[in-house]
Amino acid sequence: MNTKSKWKSFSLLTGSILIMAVGIYFFKFANNFTFGGITGLAVLVAKTGVMSASDFTFLTNMLLLLLGFIVLGKKFGLKTAYCSTLLSVTLSLLERIYPMSHPLTDQPMLELTFAIALPAFGSAILFNIGASSGGTDIIAAILKKYSDFNIGRALLLTDLVITIAGCFVFDIETGLYSFLGLAVRSLMIDNVIESFYVNISMSSAIIQNQSVILSCMNFIEVRQPVRQKELSPVNQRVLFSPY
Repeated sequence: MNTKSKWKSFSLLTGSILIMAVGIYFFKFANNFTFGGITGLAVLVAKTGVMSASDFTFLTNMLLLLLGFIVLGKKFGLKTAYCSTLLSVTLSLLERIYPMSHPLTDQPMLELTFAIALPAFGSAILFNIGASSGGTDIIAAILKKYSDFNIGRALLLTDLVITIAGCFVFDIETGLYSFLGLAVRSLMIDNVIESFYVNISMSSAIIQNQSVILSCMNFIEVRQPVRQKELSPVNQRVLFSPY
């Protein structure tokens, strides 16, 4: 990878994480929406007063990063490590630079839209360049290494339990918004992944078709018909025989 490609990749990683951080801090944390892995759990922990949601996210992601390096070793992606660290640090900085005690607006549906759309957009960029924001993705990678358990189902079940807990820790309205957020977020992620693999399949098919065409052209060039006048009558019969 040349320098230009490295800077492009670095810019995409950084930009997507900053977009995610804005959506999580200003719209998700402020409204106590509990959908979505580590950050959803962080909202519940913040309610207890033990630590803030940003600090819990930072601490948990750092512990998971350390666990990932110990268990997965060199296979552990540097892109994921960078993204997880940047997201954790950015959330902690936002909390100290711009502390929030209430939502930006009095429109929860509008804020839910941004709480879903911004992190989903950032995650889509990361997914398309082979990275992730860490968190539960690290847990999934570890489980995948040591078991054949259905990781996707387990992570969805975990998100569901955290969202249900939000109905009891907060009010039922906040819990219902969180359920809606979980459903829409899951659909958006599925569509991104499906589109990604469809594009890969189409690209592979195009490459295969081009390879077949080039092979046929090379075969024709090598096996071009010999002039009849240069063939003996016997060779002509063999060359143009229908069998």
